[in-house]
Formats: sequence, C-alpha cells, structure tokens
Amino acid sequence: MAAFRYIQTHAESVDARDREEHFGKLYPDLQQQYPFLFHKICTDPGMNLSTLEYMLQMRDALKSNNLDDKEASKQVGQAMFDSFVKPMLDS
Repeated sequence: MAAFRYIQTHAESVDARDREEHFGKLYPDLQQQYPFLFHKICTDPGMNLSTLEYMLQMRDALKSNNLDDKEASKQVGQAMFDSFVKPMLDS
C-alpha cells in the first residue's frame, strides 16, 4: 500500500503520459504483479485507496484463516453497499 500511496501523492509531478514508465522504474514488481491496479493508480491519482486497502485486509484475513469465505463475502458486500449504494438510496 505504501507504494500505491507514494504514486498517488507524486503522480501530479509527472506528466500523465510518462507516469506508468516513471513509476514502473521505481516499482517494477508492483507493475508486473498488479498491472491493472498499477495502471489505474497512475491514470487516476484521485482513486480512493481506502477501499483497496480494505479489500487487501480482507484477503489477508482469508489467507490467515481468521475469516471464512462466506463471512468475508458478507462483510465486503455490506461495506461496498454502505459505501456506494446506500448513499444513492438515501438521497
């Protein structure tokens, strides 16, 4: 997450056309392992990283067997609903 936060904070200092190449030199493993996320953060520096961080924390909880698939799915679904759908229903 620190690398994504670094890219997000410094993206505006690099020309938009050069961001992926520039940050790819700094974080080649990240670019190779997570090409979609890497591209997204380079092209959309305003991306909400807290949602990504939450999803990664849930993935870690699954991997460490602190949470089963069903409970993780339920929690993630509820969190995404609360964040994205509920505000539209309330307006």
